Amino acid sequence: MWMSTVPHPGTNQNSMYVLDRFPGKANGRCFEVLEPVSRHRELGSNLMMPIWRWRVLPPPPFIRQPGFGPSSITAYGTVLDGNGCSTIFVSCDDGIGTYRFETAHLDPSSSLGWSPSEEWSYVGAWKLPFDGRAQYVSEFNLWFGFFDPKHLCAVDLSAIDVDGERPPTVLHVGQDLNLPDEEFWIPIQLELVNLGDGKFLIVRIFEIDETSEQFAVFTGIEMTAGVGDDQSLKVVKHKCARYDFGYDSINWVL
Repeated sequence: MWMSTVPHPGTNQNSMYVLDRFPGKANGRCFEVLEPVSRHRELGSNLMMPIWRWRVLPPPPFIRQPGFGPSSITAYGTVLDGNGCSTIFVSCDDGIGTYRFETAHLDPSSSLGWSPSEEWSYVGAWKLPFDGRAQYVSEFNLWFGFFDPKHLCAVDLSAIDVDGERPPTVLHVGQDLNLPDEEFWIPIQLELVNLGDGKFLIVRIFEIDETSEQFAVFTGIEMTAGVGDDQSLKVVKHKCARYDFGYDSINWVL
C-alpha cells in the first residue's frame, strides 16, 4: 500500500489517501481515503473532536484499459498548487506512465471553503524518477525521493507541464552510501526524515540475500541551495551508522 496525507485547500485539515501498490488486484477497492466528516464534543471536555470515516474513491482509469496486467505503482507525490487545488501524482510501470488525481479545490460557496474534485487525468508517458514517495520540503520548494537505494534526487512537481509532454527536470542530490561488494543488500524500505533547517535523516532498511538478516542504515545529511542562477544542491554528509535488528524486523518508519 502507498499512503499519503493531503491538505485540503485553504484549511489546516488533512485526509489520508491509500492506494494499493498493485491496483488491478483489488477488485475496485484499490483507492480509499480516511477523512474527517464531522465533529463531536468529547465527554467531559470542551474540545470538539473530529469523526473519521473511510470512503472508496474512483480507481485509476488505466486499470480499466484493455490488456492491463498486474502492473505496480512505482512513485507518487502530492502537490498543493497556487490555484488552490490539491493533487496526487501517480506513476505506473509497463508503459502506463503518469496520472494525476485532483483531490479537492477551493470553493468559497462551500461551508468548508473547499469541495472534493476526485477526478483522474492522464499526464504523460514518462514516469516520476522516484522509487516510492516523493516528499515536499518547503525550504527548497522541491520534492525529494530516492532514485535508487544509493541516490537521493529532487524535482519540482509544481512545474509539470499541463500537457505532460515533458517530465520534470531531475536534480541529482548525490550518492551518500557505498554498498559492499561482498554482500547483496536488498532494499526493503527507504525513508527521508525532514529534521528542519536543511537537515535530514536518511533511513534505509536492508535485507542480506543469503541470510535474510535485516538491518537499518541511518545517514545524517545537510543540504543548502545554490544562489542566483545556481540551481544545484550542496550536500554535507554527516555520521552514518548501521543498526542490526537481530531476530526482530521493522515494517514501518514514521
